Amino acid sequence: MKICISYSSISCILQLLRKKKDGNLKMRDIENVLRHPDYRFEFRRYGQRVSESAFIIYFMNFETLQEEEIENFDLRNHHSFWLDIFMHIDNYEKQIQSFFDKLSKEDIDKAILLVKQSFPSSFSLVDSKLLFTCGIGQSFGYPYRNCIHFDILQLIKNKEYPHFSYLLAHELHHLVFKKNIRKEDKHLEGYFVQSFASEGLAIKFTNNVQGFLSKKRFLDRKENVGLDEFSIQYLNKEFDNTWREFKSDIYKIRHGKINTLQEVNKRISSYWLNCFIEGQEYLEIPKLKQSRYYTFGNEIWGTIYDVYGMETLYYVVNHPEECIAYFNNALNFIHKEEYAIR
Repeated sequence: MKICISYSSISCILQLLRKKKDGNLKMRDIENVLRHPDYRFEFRRYGQRVSESAFIIYFMNFETLQEEEIENFDLRNHHSFWLDIFMHIDNYEKQIQSFFDKLSKEDIDKAILLVKQSFPSSFSLVDSKLLFTCGIGQSFGYPYRNCIHFDILQLIKNKEYPHFSYLLAHELHHLVFKKNIRKEDKHLEGYFVQSFASEGLAIKFTNNVQGFLSKKRFLDRKENVGLDEFSIQYLNKEFDNTWREFKSDIYKIRHGKINTLQEVNKRISSYWLNCFIEGQEYLEIPKLKQSRYYTFGNEIWGTIYDVYGMETLYYVVNHPEECIAYFNNALNFIHKEEYAIR
C-alpha cells in the first residue's frame, strides 16, 4: 500500500490571498491557479455542487460577503475558513509548513496499519495519492478515484493535525472497502443497509467510536479519535429516535412504500446524511460534523462485528440481504432484543 503526497497548490493560493490583501488580485490569477491538477481533481469530484465559475466569483468577493448572502451550500458552509485564513495569512503559512515538516513516514505507516487491521487478510489493498488543497467546498476529507483529499484550511483551523493518522486511515478505509465489496443493487433492503457500512465501519475501525449498542474496537485506546465530540454525543443520545426512523424505513421498503433505488437514495440524502439538529434552519451552518449515516452504520455493522467477528462481518456486508437477521441475532446475544427489527 503506497501513498504519494501533493500539496504544491497551497503556496499558489497564499500568493493569491496576499494579492487580494494588497488589492492587486485579477480574475486571471485565480483562473491560472485553478488549472493546477489538484484543483482539476477537486472540481471533478464536486461536479455541479461547486462550479469553477461560481468559485472564482466567490473568491473575488468572499471577504465582503455574509454567510446568509451566499446561495451555494458548499461555499456558504466553508465561508468561515476562507475568512480566517484571509485574516491570518502569515500564521496559516507557518502552521501549514509546520504540519508538512512534521508529517512523517511513521504517521502514514500508522494509518496503513489501522486499515490492514480493519479487513480480512484476503482483501486487496490500494495504492493512493494524498492531496492537500485550500478546499473549494465543505468536505474536510474524502476519497475519490483512488485519491484522498484533505482541506488544509479545516485541518489548521480545527487543529486536526494531532490525530491525522486516524483521519487518513478513515479515508483509506473507504478506498479498500470500495475495491473489495460487491455493491448490492438488486435487493432494495440489501442496498439500503449495505450503504451504511462504509462510513459505519470506517468510524468503528479507524476512529475507535463508542456507540450506543456497538462498543469501541480497541478498549485500551482513546475513543472517538478524529471525530466531533458534540456530534457523537448528540447522536448517541438520539439513538432511540434514529432507530425508530431506521425501523420505519425498513418497514416501508418491505411493504413497497419505498420501492426504487431513487427513493432510497432520496431518503438517505434527506434524513441519514442530514447534519442539521432539531430546530436548525437550512440557512444555518449544520451543527453536526458527522451524520446519522456514520453513527447508525456503526450501530448496525459494528454490533455484528462485536458478536460475530471480522470474517462473518464481511460475509454479511457482501450478502446484505442477510444483515437484519444477523443484527437481530446479535442483539439477542448482547441482551438488547428490544431493538430488533421485525
